Amino acid sequence: MAMSSHDLKFILECLVCNTEDNTPKSLACGHSICNVCIDQMLVMKRRAHPNSSKIRCPSCRAEMTVPNGGSRDLPTTYAIVQLRNTLASLHVAEDKLCKLCKGSDKKKAETFCKDCEFYLCKGCTENHQKKKLWQSHSLVSLSVIQCKEHDEKLLYFCTVCKMLLCKLCYNEGICGHEDQIKEVKDLVASTQNELKMVKKKITRDIETNKRQYQPKKSKLDDRLKEIMKSKEQLNTHSDRLVRIIRNNQAQVMQQLEERESALLVTQEQMIQQDNLEALEKCQKAVENLELEGKLLVMYTGR
Repeated sequence: MAMSSHDLKFILECLVCNTEDNTPKSLACGHSICNVCIDQMLVMKRRAHPNSSKIRCPSCRAEMTVPNGGSRDLPTTYAIVQLRNTLASLHVAEDKLCKLCKGSDKKKAETFCKDCEFYLCKGCTENHQKKKLWQSHSLVSLSVIQCKEHDEKLLYFCTVCKMLLCKLCYNEGICGHEDQIKEVKDLVASTQNELKMVKKKITRDIETNKRQYQPKKSKLDDRLKEIMKSKEQLNTHSDRLVRIIRNNQAQVMQQLEERESALLVTQEQMIQQDNLEALEKCQKAVENLELEGKLLVMYTGR
């Protein structure tokens, strides 16, 4: 079964922004995201966690560390880059608009720059070729490609030279890699089958992760409910204990105050009793002195 343009877009586009405009980067989990989205995800993560360098794959939710240099230090997914280039060169991809045209009046692309990974209209292609910085860039025409030497359709592709060949070029063996030359239709069919398998695997992984995620989410929700219930119970129990402690405190304070009053009364009584006994002793002593004085007067005759 031939792969539709929708299937191709699913493989070639970024999982986040759904475009082919930027450079695809390989994550540790095996999925690919464009460089712009990776940097944006890292910026958003650091708003909540300033020192974090981790992001999660939007497909499988696996967490991974982004190098200090950001997305530029992650490996480029060259399989996707080469596939984009091949499809562009074979005119398999849908019509594209120029990447460099400004505003809403973007013109239809006529070439694809393999180095910049940009689609360019005729005018931007000419400007691209004039700039000294970009003169060495490889531009691929998006029009129907014919062999420049033999004016024949390009039916073969050398996987070593990455070069398209017509039937005459193939028969003449001009690239010297006859055992590595494949028919374009077979190469496209093989690539489409590989992409179909990749799509099936990605879809299967997504469904598997969804199935695995839902029970975990349910368990997490249940656990959160249990925690909230425990917090409510703890607050209720704490309030009850506080009331009991305050009631007991009032009762204990009352008992202590009663005992304190009783002890003060007892102390006053003891003081009064001691004073009475002391007075009686003094009175007894005075009486004894008076008696002794009378006896002394009697014996002395005075």
